[in-house]
Amino acid sequence: LWRHPVLSTLGVLHGVFNLAATAAVATFVLVAQEELGVDGAGFGVLLAAGAGGALLGSLVAERLNRRLGTSATILGSGIGFGLTSLAIAPLSSPVAVGAMLAVNGVLVVLWNVVTVSLRQAIIPDELLGRVNSVYRFLGWGAIPVGGAIGGVVASAFGLRAPWWFAGGLTLVAVVVAAPQLTRARIDAARAAAPARG
Repeated sequence: LWRHPVLSTLGVLHGVFNLAATAAVATFVLVAQEELGVDGAGFGVLLAAGAGGALLGSLVAERLNRRLGTSATILGSGIGFGLTSLAIAPLSSPVAVGAMLAVNGVLVVLWNVVTVSLRQAIIPDELLGRVNSVYRFLGWGAIPVGGAIGGVVASAFGLRAPWWFAGGLTLVAVVVAAPQLTRARIDAARAAAPARG
């Protein structure tokens, strides 16, 4: 994983994205109740909006990837994660927040479909389990860290602050990662992958 520039970049991005997202959502129930004024049912509707977006993302991911290309889809998803977080931060309308969560749901599935497919295409079969275990450790290991950071940020700077933090961190990560995730680099990684039998 570490010797492969595309895979290592994706692994680190996965961790950063999960850390940022979990930092934002760790206190989201308080944002919904205290800032947006929704009750328990309303909070459920907000979560369902994100799930509906994810369902839509699963239906369009393959076509979008074919049309945009893998590099643009990966980087565009990351930019979208950052922008939706920044958009949610100041919003006071539950409807607008729900719409942003739906867009984010589309992007999450788009990212997952494209990056998992890419990993499976370029990792040799005999290493797939081991490389994926490290990749997932980076991604899932960041989740509790993000939750803790989100709580600290919200306590120190207010309930909206984790969304600003998440959006900013995500966009910075995409800018740093972009040179390793160009179309040429991804095409070269695919070309260098072992033939499937």
